[in-house]
Parts: sequence; structure tokens; C-alpha cells
Amino acid sequence: MGDRCAEPYRDRVPDRRARFYGMITCIDDNVGRLREKLNELGIADNTILIFMTDNGTSAGRRLDENQFVIDGYNAGMRGMKGSEYDGGHRTPLFLHWPDGGSTEGRDVDELTANIDVLPTLIDLCGIHAPEGLAFDGISLAPMIRDGAELNG
Repeated sequence: MGDRCAEPYRDRVPDRRARFYGMITCIDDNVGRLREKLNELGIADNTILIFMTDNGTSAGRRLDENQFVIDGYNAGMRGMKGSEYDGGHRTPLFLHWPDGGSTEGRDVDELTANIDVLPTLIDLCGIHAPEGLAFDGISLAPMIRDGAELNG
């Protein structure tokens, strides 16, 4: 699927960039297929659908001598994958759950991490973690439900 997805970008950008854009197109197509399947099965409204990535962009942002972006897009952030700067570790997390009231986008300014996902899902689903099990992360459910700020 990767080569097919990169095809629309070939001869318009360098091959490395075409493959990168093709990867994004492939992910987009597959997320769309997943959402269609959830709808077809009649479980889309009560399924917590999460999309996230694991790190910042691998390409970063490079400017030419006139300050035009020539390589990648990083929302103006400094750094790239593996960097301690925002461009290296800030990532998206989209959560869609109609029955849980999560259907519209919201920007979150709180610093969160992947370690918060499991405690959050446990909380959102109303289940209890096994006794004595400690998590490094915290539940973000109050922020998701009400937009409340977290207190650590």
C-alpha cells in the first residue's frame, strides 16, 4: 500500500518526501477504513477510538536561505525526533467516543505522556485496576470529561 500511497506525490517532491507523505496518506486511509468498520458493526458510538503517535516528526523543519520551508512541517517547533525540544516529543492524541461525550476537538495545554493512557482508559470505562497495581501515569479523564485542569 505504501508505494501506491506515495504515487500522487512522486515527481512533485523529492522521493524521500513522497514516501513520507505516502505514509501519512496510508495511515489516513486505514484510520478511515477502521472508522467505517466500527460504523458497519454498529459499535462506533461506544468505542473509544484513539489515534496517537510515538514521537515528534522524523524530518523536522528545514528552511532555505529565504526562510521558506523546504523539508517537513513541524508547526514552527524547534527540534525533531529524538530531540529534547518540543518538535522532538510533542505528538497528537485524538480521542473520539460519542457515547462518552468526546466528539469535538480540544487543545490541551497540560503536559501529558503515554504513561497516562492506561489510567485514563480505566477511569473512562469505570473499571478498577487490580489492587496493589501502581501506575506511573495519572488519569486524564477529568480533563477529557470537563476540560478541567489537572493537579498532578
